[in-house]
Amino acid sequence: MQVRRRCHGFTLLEAAIVIAVLGIVAAVAVPSYGSMLARQQLRAAGAHLALDLRTAREEALRSGRSVFVSSRGSGPAWCWGVSRDAPCDCQSEAQKEGHGGAPACSVGRGEARDYPLVELGRADTLELQPGLGRALRAGSIELKTRKKHSLQVQLNALGRAHLCGPDAPKPADC
Repeated sequence: MQVRRRCHGFTLLEAAIVIAVLGIVAAVAVPSYGSMLARQQLRAAGAHLALDLRTAREEALRSGRSVFVSSRGSGPAWCWGVSRDAPCDCQSEAQKEGHGGAPACSVGRGEARDYPLVELGRADTLELQPGLGRALRAGSIELKTRKKHSLQVQLNALGRAHLCGPDAPKPADC
Protein backbone atom coordinates (compact mmCIF):
# COMPACT_ATOMS: atom_id res chain seq x y z
CA MET A 1 0.00 0.00 0.00
CA GLN A 2 1.36 3.33 -1.07
CA VAL A 3 1.01 6.33 1.27
CA ARG A 4 0.58 9.72 -0.34
CA ARG A 5 2.33 12.57 1.27
CA ARG A 6 0.70 15.94 1.17
CA CYS A 7 3.04 18.77 0.12
CA HIS A 8 2.89 21.92 2.17
CA GLY A 9 3.31 25.34 0.61
CA PHE A 10 1.69 27.65 -1.87
CA THR A 11 0.81 27.00 -5.44
CA LEU A 12 1.90 29.40 -8.11
CA LEU A 13 -1.72 30.53 -8.53
CA GLU A 14 -2.09 31.34 -4.82
CA ALA A 15 1.14 33.36 -4.83
CA ALA A 16 0.01 35.29 -7.95
CA ILE A 17 -3.32 36.16 -6.30
CA VAL A 18 -1.57 37.44 -3.16
CA ILE A 19 0.83 39.57 -5.22
CA ALA A 20 -2.08 41.00 -7.26
CA VAL A 21 -3.99 41.94 -4.09
CA LEU A 22 -0.88 43.57 -2.61
CA GLY A 23 -0.39 45.52 -5.85
CA ILE A 24 -3.95 46.84 -5.72
CA VAL A 25 -3.61 47.85 -2.06
CA ALA A 26 -0.29 49.62 -2.80
CA ALA A 27 -1.80 51.44 -5.80
CA VAL A 28 -4.58 52.78 -3.57
CA ALA A 29 -2.36 53.58 -0.55
CA VAL A 30 0.60 55.35 -2.20
CA PRO A 31 -1.29 58.48 -3.38
CA SER A 32 -2.96 58.70 0.01
CA TYR A 33 0.42 58.44 1.74
CA GLY A 34 1.90 61.15 -0.51
CA SER A 35 -0.99 63.47 0.30
CA MET A 36 -0.63 62.81 4.02
CA LEU A 37 3.12 63.44 3.86
CA ALA A 38 2.58 66.75 2.02
CA ARG A 39 -0.01 67.84 4.60
CA GLN A 40 2.34 66.98 7.48
CA GLN A 41 5.19 68.98 5.89
CA LEU A 42 2.80 71.89 5.36
CA ARG A 43 1.77 71.82 9.01
CA ALA A 44 5.41 71.59 10.13
CA ALA A 45 6.34 74.62 7.97
CA GLY A 46 3.35 76.53 9.36
CA ALA A 47 4.32 75.67 12.93
CA HIS A 48 7.92 76.75 12.24
CA LEU A 49 6.75 80.08 10.79
CA ALA A 50 4.34 80.67 13.70
CA LEU A 51 7.21 79.97 16.13
CA ASP A 52 9.45 82.44 14.27
CA LEU A 53 6.67 85.06 14.52
CA ARG A 54 6.37 84.46 18.27
CA THR A 55 10.15 84.74 18.57
CA ALA A 56 10.03 87.99 16.55
CA ARG A 57 7.43 89.41 18.95
CA GLU A 58 9.52 88.43 21.97
CA GLU A 59 12.61 90.00 20.37
CA ALA A 60 10.73 93.27 19.70
CA LEU A 61 9.59 93.33 23.33
CA ARG A 62 12.99 92.40 24.78
CA SER A 63 15.27 94.51 22.61
CA GLY A 64 13.08 97.59 22.09
CA ARG A 65 13.90 97.41 18.35
CA SER A 66 11.67 96.88 15.32
CA VAL A 67 11.63 93.29 14.09
CA PHE A 68 10.75 92.41 10.50
CA VAL A 69 9.48 89.19 8.92
CA SER A 70 10.06 89.14 5.18
CA SER A 71 9.91 86.51 2.47
CA ARG A 72 11.43 85.98 -0.96
CA GLY A 73 10.49 83.80 -3.89
CA SER A 74 7.38 81.77 -4.58
CA GLY A 75 6.50 78.31 -5.74
CA PRO A 76 9.16 75.73 -4.86
CA ALA A 77 12.04 78.24 -4.32
CA TRP A 78 11.26 80.40 -1.31
CA CYS A 79 12.35 81.49 2.13
CA TRP A 80 11.38 83.71 5.02
CA GLY A 81 13.63 85.57 7.37
CA VAL A 82 13.27 87.42 10.67
CA SER A 83 15.61 90.30 11.43
CA ARG A 84 16.04 93.39 13.58
CA ASP A 85 15.80 97.00 12.32
CA ALA A 86 15.17 96.22 8.58
CA PRO A 87 13.91 93.37 6.37
CA CYS A 88 16.59 90.83 5.50
CA ASP A 89 17.28 89.04 2.23
CA CYS A 90 16.86 85.39 3.18
CA GLN A 91 17.92 84.10 -0.26
CA SER A 92 21.30 85.76 -0.39
CA GLU A 93 24.19 83.61 0.81
CA ALA A 94 25.97 86.75 2.00
CA GLN A 95 23.00 87.67 4.17
CA LYS A 96 23.17 84.29 5.89
CA GLU A 97 26.64 85.28 7.01
CA GLY A 98 25.60 88.82 7.94
CA HIS A 99 27.55 90.64 5.21
CA GLY A 100 26.25 93.18 2.72
CA GLY A 101 23.67 95.95 2.87
CA ALA A 102 20.66 94.23 4.43
CA PRO A 103 20.85 92.80 7.95
CA ALA A 104 21.29 89.08 8.48
CA CYS A 105 18.20 87.00 9.15
CA SER A 106 19.54 86.46 12.64
CA VAL A 107 16.29 86.05 14.59
CA GLY A 108 14.77 83.24 12.50
CA ARG A 109 14.69 81.66 9.08
CA GLY A 110 12.87 79.01 7.06
CA GLU A 111 13.35 77.82 3.50
CA ALA A 112 12.07 75.50 0.81
CA ARG A 113 14.85 72.94 1.22
CA ASP A 114 13.61 72.26 4.77
CA TYR A 115 10.09 71.59 3.42
CA PRO A 116 10.44 70.35 -0.19
CA LEU A 117 6.73 69.59 -0.64
CA VAL A 118 5.65 73.08 0.48
CA GLU A 119 5.36 76.24 -1.61
CA LEU A 120 5.04 79.85 -0.54
CA GLY A 121 1.92 81.65 -1.71
CA ARG A 122 0.99 85.24 -0.93
CA ALA A 123 3.16 86.77 1.79
CA ASP A 124 3.09 90.15 3.50
CA THR A 125 6.19 91.79 4.96
CA LEU A 126 5.45 92.12 8.65
CA GLU A 127 6.87 94.59 11.16
CA LEU A 128 6.62 94.30 14.92
CA GLN A 129 6.69 97.49 16.98
CA PRO A 130 9.70 98.03 19.25
CA GLY A 131 9.04 97.60 22.95
CA LEU A 132 5.39 96.60 22.46
CA GLY A 133 5.60 93.62 20.10
CA ARG A 134 2.47 94.72 18.25
CA ALA A 135 2.20 94.41 14.49
CA LEU A 136 2.20 97.77 12.74
CA ARG A 137 -0.41 96.19 10.48
CA ALA A 138 -1.97 92.74 10.55
CA GLY A 139 -0.85 90.40 7.78
CA SER A 140 -0.46 86.80 6.74
CA ILE A 141 1.74 84.36 4.89
CA GLU A 142 0.18 81.55 2.86
CA LEU A 143 1.78 78.12 2.55
CA LYS A 144 0.52 75.47 0.13
CA THR A 145 1.38 72.19 -1.55
CA ARG A 146 1.04 70.93 -5.12
CA LYS A 147 -1.62 68.57 -3.81
CA LYS A 148 -3.85 71.61 -3.17
CA HIS A 149 -3.41 71.69 0.63
CA SER A 150 -3.05 75.16 2.11
CA LEU A 151 -2.91 77.09 5.33
CA GLN A 152 -2.17 80.63 6.42
CA VAL A 153 -0.11 81.93 9.28
CA GLN A 154 -1.76 85.15 10.35
CA LEU A 155 -0.32 87.87 12.54
CA ASN A 156 -2.96 89.96 14.29
CA ALA A 157 -2.63 93.59 15.42
CA LEU A 158 -1.41 92.49 18.86
CA GLY A 159 1.49 90.60 17.26
CA ARG A 160 0.08 87.13 17.92
CA ALA A 161 0.41 84.43 15.30
CA HIS A 162 -2.09 81.68 14.57
CA LEU A 163 -2.63 79.07 11.89
CA CYS A 164 -5.86 78.91 9.92
CA GLY A 165 -7.23 77.36 6.77
CA PRO A 166 -8.55 73.97 5.71
CA ASP A 167 -5.29 72.12 6.40
CA ALA A 168 -4.30 73.81 9.67
CA PRO A 169 -3.97 71.43 12.64
CA LYS A 170 -7.26 72.86 13.93
CA PRO A 171 -9.05 73.87 10.68
CA ALA A 172 -10.56 77.35 10.96
CA ASP A 173 -11.65 80.04 8.56
CA CYS A 174 -9.13 82.79 7.93
